[in-house]
Amino acid sequence: MAIDSLGSATNSNFQSGPSINATGRADINTSSSLSDSASQSNDTSLDIFRHELLLTKIKSTHTAYVNVISRDSIPMSAPLLIRTDAESPRIPSFLSCIIENTSHLDMTISTFYADLGDARNELEYFMAFHQISIHGNLGVTREFETIQPHLEHGTGVKTHRRNAFFFMTIDTPDDLIQSSIGTKYAQKSSNSGQDTCSPTNLNGAKVFIVKADSESAFAKDCTTKNSFKAALMTLFVEALGCVDKYKPQVVVSQRSHDAPITAPEFRYAGVALTDACMHQARGDTAVTVNHYSALTTQNGPYDVYIGDDVGWMFNVEQKNLCPDGNRKGRIVMTYSTLMGLLIGTNDTRKAANLKLTHQSVMIAKFNTNSPDAHTKKARIGSLKDSEHEARGKYPRFMLVPLKHGSHISKRSSVMDRKRRIGKAISSCKSYGRVDWINGASSEM
Repeated sequence: MAIDSLGSATNSNFQSGPSINATGRADINTSSSLSDSASQSNDTSLDIFRHELLLTKIKSTHTAYVNVISRDSIPMSAPLLIRTDAESPRIPSFLSCIIENTSHLDMTISTFYADLGDARNELEYFMAFHQISIHGNLGVTREFETIQPHLEHGTGVKTHRRNAFFFMTIDTPDDLIQSSIGTKYAQKSSNSGQDTCSPTNLNGAKVFIVKADSESAFAKDCTTKNSFKAALMTLFVEALGCVDKYKPQVVVSQRSHDAPITAPEFRYAGVALTDACMHQARGDTAVTVNHYSALTTQNGPYDVYIGDDVGWMFNVEQKNLCPDGNRKGRIVMTYSTLMGLLIGTNDTRKAANLKLTHQSVMIAKFNTNSPDAHTKKARIGSLKDSEHEARGKYPRFMLVPLKHGSHISKRSSVMDRKRRIGKAISSCKSYGRVDWINGASSEM
């Protein structure tokens, strides 16, 4: 059938203009690997529908047709917390660090993408991607929690990442050390005697003990902020090996509990202009992908204003956002903050603590997050999406306005800059119909 105009081709408010389209293929392997249940040939939950945002997985091989997915099948349920000792080494819990006694390993794919997406600077991005968390018994244990607010399950259970670094100022008990790998740190074994480098350590989780008193090899290298930055990054590189080739390992469900998968890296591919089946047994898997044009599509859960840059996000990232679409204000981990907590005397650590307390008071007023507001908007969205039930149980990837925060709370993330996909040319309430230019942004 002949297409009379761009408006009829894209169901847009615009009747003319340039359009760049290409052909893609539904990626059944990637889509089903993110789901908490195996995909069946008669399952339509992962099918692609018109006007949905499309993502593609970065692969080592190149194909003529880009492989795409449109359904966010990452589990939204509570993180799958892995038991310590039996399946991974435990964070030390002795002396002044009793609070770490309940810490659990969290390698859930939803937590990984949420933390990576909320990284506010390069340090937080590096630590989130390489699954690094920092702990210690330096008298500022609660301050480590303040600058790492993501390390807590919704029920109040403390969590740690796959590579946990425990900084301490006392002599390390012999039973905590598995072997001395370097002069600045040692690797801890689990209480059951499991070697964290052993193939039986299925999750590959590691806990590193670092001496941080004034006479330690680590502290002696840290006389200025730049020297502390170099020493900290050197510590991470030496402990983890070749960080350039690091592949984050995550668990999706109980099926992958004992066999973590490598977290896929996704890029924006475009907007679907046609429907496509995920299984070729039920229909055509080809989809027309729009890379550039003016479109009218359904908005996500946040209000958009004309001129806003728009981008995409995983649905699990909603917990990091306020109802107005801004990121929640929080204290951002910096090298200066870490240096104040890790290096120096008790007086300098107390000064760093007072600074964090003052920042917490200033930032609190920016957070207007209301669970009721999120619930109301989600309900409105379900009502407005007439095809919600027909399109299966998995939501679309979110179309969101990318807010640019510049005040103390640093309410923009590193990933926001990487996930711009277009520019709004109309204002729109949540889940309404928004006009935007796919492929345009403020930088273009």
